[in-house]
Amino acid sequence: MKYIFFICLSLILAGCKVTVDDTDHRIRITQFNMEDSYGHWYDLSDRNIAKGVNATIHGGEFDVEWTTEPYRSEYYASLRLSHDRYGHDSIRIWDDICGETGSECARHTDISCRFTMDLLMSCGWVGEPYPKNSEVYVGDMVDYLPQRFYLVLETCERDVSSCDSEYHLIELQ
Repeated sequence: MKYIFFICLSLILAGCKVTVDDTDHRIRITQFNMEDSYGHWYDLSDRNIAKGVNATIHGGEFDVEWTTEPYRSEYYASLRLSHDRYGHDSIRIWDDICGETGSECARHTDISCRFTMDLLMSCGWVGEPYPKNSEVYVGDMVDYLPQRFYLVLETCERDVSSCDSEYHLIELQ
C-alpha cells in the first residue's frame, strides 16, 4: 500500500509545472579596471594591489572603467575616495546618472581622473579638458603622502532597490 501511495504522489508531482526565475535582475559590477599614473592596468583580481596615483607623473592622471550587468536604462554611479573598501567616511569625487538620455555613461563606462599637488581630485569623461570637471579637495583625508586609500565604485538602480560596489586600493603619492 505504501508503494502505491508513493507512486501516486510521484505521478501527481510529476504533472506539476514548477518554474523558478533564477535570473538575478539586480545591478552588479562585472568589471572595474584601473590604469594608475604609471600606465599599468589592473582589473578586479588586482583590487588589493596598491596602485600608484602620483600628482607629479602625467599630471596625476589615472583612468577607471567599469561594466555593469544586467543592462539597465538608468542607474546611479559614484566614485569615492575612502579609508575603507566599503566607502564609509568617504569623499565623492564623481557621480552621474548613467544611461539617461544625453548621459555619456552607460553599461560600459570610461572616465579619466586626476590628483593634484594641491590635494584636489576630479574625474570626467576621457578626453574632456580639465578643469571643466569640478575638483574636490581631499586634503581633509590626507594626513601625509604617500598614503593608501580605496577608490570605491558604487552603482545603484534609480530606485535604490539594489546597489553594488567594488574597489581598488590606491596609494596617493
